[in-house]
Amino acid sequence: MPKITIPGALVRIDPRDSVRLEELYRRFGNARRRAYTLKQRGVEKAEIERILQEQVGLNSRYAKDAYNSIEGLPPHVTFGGKRNQQLRMSGKISKEEYLKRRNSLIISRGDRTKKGNLNARIIKENGKFMLRINVPPEQGFSERWIYPEIFIPGKYLQRYGHLLDGKHPYTVVIKRRNDDKGHDVRIVVEVPEEPRPEPERVMALDVNAGHVDFAVAERGRVVATGKINCHEVQHASTNKTNNLLHATANKIRNIAQHYDARVVYGKLNTARFKANSGANRKVKRIPHHKLGSILGYKCGAKKRSEAYTTKLGERLSPLVGLDV
Repeated sequence: MPKITIPGALVRIDPRDSVRLEELYRRFGNARRRAYTLKQRGVEKAEIERILQEQVGLNSRYAKDAYNSIEGLPPHVTFGGKRNQQLRMSGKISKEEYLKRRNSLIISRGDRTKKGNLNARIIKENGKFMLRINVPPEQGFSERWIYPEIFIPGKYLQRYGHLLDGKHPYTVVIKRRNDDKGHDVRIVVEVPEEPRPEPERVMALDVNAGHVDFAVAERGRVVATGKINCHEVQHASTNKTNNLLHATANKIRNIAQHYDARVVYGKLNTARFKANSGANRKVKRIPHHKLGSILGYKCGAKKRSEAYTTKLGERLSPLVGLDV
């Protein structure tokens, strides 16, 4: 399923809850760095997650999320960003500010069986949206949840609000802005693919030596015609030919998307072509099969009889020389 990201921000938080949120930032940042170090040493994933729970004091879900966030990182990573490190080295930010910037990220992945997200769940109270965040237990606090108010733009709520009702898993990413200017929130949720009707328009291609003619038609009416030049394919090396064919396929795909048309191309049998030596050489150099394969996976192009697509010539005769 495709995923979309819904932007948001924490707009109101109790001062006591803010202290507990800062502690969660610190612990999650510590867990990410600890997990990264252990992974570089070759420690197994399950063992790393156990160590994080014991040493950092996070629950198992936060520990798994911390490990998942560093799993694909390359060696020699600077947590907090190299720019912040340089600012600290040059004395432009204090040590306290640098440490806060290093610990400025919280990630909570979703779970379908836990009403969307267990550690960071969006709930609605008195007409307002709140982000219920699971925070580590602290001395003097009996509650393990904090409830800052979250703002989500109306256009996103109108279109995707039904995906945040707890029946769909969603991932919550909280990022503290620099210099204590607030907290940004990103909600990543899977969107069910809606069935797309078959396009009524057809973009027919006639592949020739050095160029591709095309015509876009709808119910017998020609919408657009043109020619895409690719003369260099005739004389290029194998690697360059592949690059040129991909560039040509990208142009075809962009035109098809612009006109909302499905793509068809003629099936050319160059093996049976016989003429003079010059014509033979040109025709047999047409990378017809390779271009068709690229078009197949880039825009779902289908093969048709060459007689079907060669009719483009009648439409293109007044447009010779047109290059898209």
